Amino acid sequence: MRCCLTLALALLAGVAQGAQHLTLGVLAVRPAPVVRAQYQPLADYLSEQLGDTTVQLEVLTHDRMQQALAQHRVDLVLTNPGSYLLLRRRSSLSSVLATLRGVHDDKATTHQGGVIIVRAGRSDIRALTDLRGRRVAVLGQWALGGFQAPMRELINAGLKMPPLSLSASPDTDRTGGRRGNSIRMEIVDTYDAVVTAVLEGSADAGFVRTGILESLVDERRLDAARLAVINQQALADFPFPVSTPLYPEWPLVAMPQVDQDTARQLTAAALRLDATHPAARAAGIAGFSPPADYVAVEELLRTLRLPPYDQPVALTWHTLWERHWPTLLALGIAGASVLALLALAISRNRALKRSGETLAALVAQQRALLTAMPFPVFEIDTNGLVQRVWASSDMKTSIDPHHMVGHKVDQLVPPEVAEHVMGALQQAAECGLVRGVEIALEGPTGTRRVDLSVSAVTSANTTPRFLVLARDVTVERENQRWLNIAASVFTFAGEGVLIAAPDGRILAVNKAFLRIIGYPDDADVVGRYTHELSIDYLGGESLDSLRRSLDEHGHWHGELCGRRDDGSTYTATLSVNIAHDADGQGAHRIAVLTDISQLKAQQAQLEHIAYHDVLTGLPNRALFADRLQQAMAHTGRLETQLAVAYIDLDGFKAINDSHGHAFGDRLLISIAERMKEAIREGDTLARLGGDEFVAVLTGLQQDTDCRPMIERLLAAAAAPVVMDDRVLHVTASIGVALYPQPEALSADQLLRHADHAMYEAKQTGKNRYHVHVPDDAQPTPQILQQAGNVTPYRHTTRGPHTPMTPPP
Repeated sequence: MRCCLTLALALLAGVAQGAQHLTLGVLAVRPAPVVRAQYQPLADYLSEQLGDTTVQLEVLTHDRMQQALAQHRVDLVLTNPGSYLLLRRRSSLSSVLATLRGVHDDKATTHQGGVIIVRAGRSDIRALTDLRGRRVAVLGQWALGGFQAPMRELINAGLKMPPLSLSASPDTDRTGGRRGNSIRMEIVDTYDAVVTAVLEGSADAGFVRTGILESLVDERRLDAARLAVINQQALADFPFPVSTPLYPEWPLVAMPQVDQDTARQLTAAALRLDATHPAARAAGIAGFSPPADYVAVEELLRTLRLPPYDQPVALTWHTLWERHWPTLLALGIAGASVLALLALAISRNRALKRSGETLAALVAQQRALLTAMPFPVFEIDTNGLVQRVWASSDMKTSIDPHHMVGHKVDQLVPPEVAEHVMGALQQAAECGLVRGVEIALEGPTGTRRVDLSVSAVTSANTTPRFLVLARDVTVERENQRWLNIAASVFTFAGEGVLIAAPDGRILAVNKAFLRIIGYPDDADVVGRYTHELSIDYLGGESLDSLRRSLDEHGHWHGELCGRRDDGSTYTATLSVNIAHDADGQGAHRIAVLTDISQLKAQQAQLEHIAYHDVLTGLPNRALFADRLQQAMAHTGRLETQLAVAYIDLDGFKAINDSHGHAFGDRLLISIAERMKEAIREGDTLARLGGDEFVAVLTGLQQDTDCRPMIERLLAAAAAPVVMDDRVLHVTASIGVALYPQPEALSADQLLRHADHAMYEAKQTGKNRYHVHVPDDAQPTPQILQQAGNVTPYRHTTRGPHTPMTPPP
């Protein structure tokens, strides 16, 4: 006996050791429920092919995918090529097992591309160059079809890639000048959100990958006529509209912890998957093919300088000279000049030993200092003639400063600039010193802004002259312009923006933030701490989880709600990021608040419309089915009964035909209100369509408990209805089915039984109810007694809502 027990335990241990599971991580480019419904059959298929190895599905965003791979929580990865190359560099992914095959209209392909969409009918966006300065909804810089491939086409068309750290930064000046040479990115979570942003007008255009629009059309969530594709390519064998060149489809990749035998089984199973298999149909694919070559994707990422190919080039003496040759040249000249002047001073001191030599050395040193200055210094007389130049740089203008000697100012620069310079000389002659005279000079790299400081030099032995220091301030002015733009964006942005110190003390807020949370002035907010704001975090989040996310990841996103001082409430999304200083330290917390109160209200209204009858406001068929399922489940737990009453109005069609549909609708509303009042608060009355209603009566201890409520329903339907001085009369035929019954049955079968019983009540005289009795049950006289001769009804099989011959 002991030996048998030992052998059994050993066998159980062997089975436990043999059973294992793998986690398949799929990148979520669409809402998580949609992606889960697509790829769960694929995970089940792989589990069947691997035998005792179970494949579990996990739908992950790009950031969570990186976390899961870093923590070795994912064994298999199905993601887009751009994300794969980044994850391969960071997580040491193995080689590709297989490449996904897309399918549309029975055409399979192992390639994908980007689709650039705009709302149909927009005449102002027809070409790629029309996207300059426009708002474009994108999925993120890691998305191949949703950012990388379309962005390369825009760059080829002459546009610049926007800063990846900003989601919307228009390149305009404060006066509303010309838009810049780049797009304004609006980063969203899914491709569904990209399409929604374009349709709703919050974005002028959007980037999606091929196949997304067709999936939304197949799901009846999109009318294809509402969108237009720009820069569409003419590819005869490719089944989808595309705006970019084609790149390989998604790879299926195994992590290093997956052993080679399992990897070979996975590869074989993926390649065996046929396009007609339910798993392939659910995922919308034609199976898998041998691994594709992803060199084209690597070249794309290198061109865009995106991770993992965004590292700076190693600094060499050659690159150092190319980048800083003016400074190095100035330092070299200065060093050589200092050494030469020092040698000259020593030589003259030894040779002459006179005080004049000392003075000459001082003059030479002053000249050397002028020459070594990073900005040119000009000596100009009162007539504007350039007499001498000390310069180590040409200011990046088209004129060499050394070639200016012997020429007048009006011969060197445009007339308007020369007039400005001569005016500065005259003013310096009167005041002695003039600063802040700014002129513009054209150079090979564009317009350069130059700040002039003019000093008058007078002495008894020389004619009056001027020293003019020309300082290039182009970069300073550009930086100031961007600071002004940033301040304007902060002040007038539609989203609320809050800037806080690392300890949570609020440093600044914009007007939109004050408007959303209901504060009249920033004096009520600035100086306080963020935890003092009266807000509640939704979705199980809290201020502590926000702080942990910032410490671990540097960002946080979630929803919150709050109440303003006037009593109104709001719901908003909050995104918090850490802004780092030049040393890489987290200097500030930047919070962006977006009011979604109206969106939430519209969502609630749409949910109500989806589950309620438009005419009567009663639950519709979908909501009724859900409540019936719940009620049937509760009867088992609470050991109670329920009754389903199928109600059909007698004589309603004649009234509807003679008085019109509007009159009939009013009659239905009136009768629905009466019947709703006739049942209890915990019961459900729903309208199935036309003049058919159904009620679920719960919490019954015995069959006869439902009789008073059914009689009240009959009375409510039969009571006269007065409308427009007309008295209308209708009655009701009600079929009743009880639950539970001796045999197991579903909610649809229970409703079908009530439907059959209603038909029997209508056949035996109307204005009455009839109870369905199972074949193997005895009739219950207490509940079958009712006005008129009502006989037990034995179940016969027929379809719902179809004529039926009464039983003999």
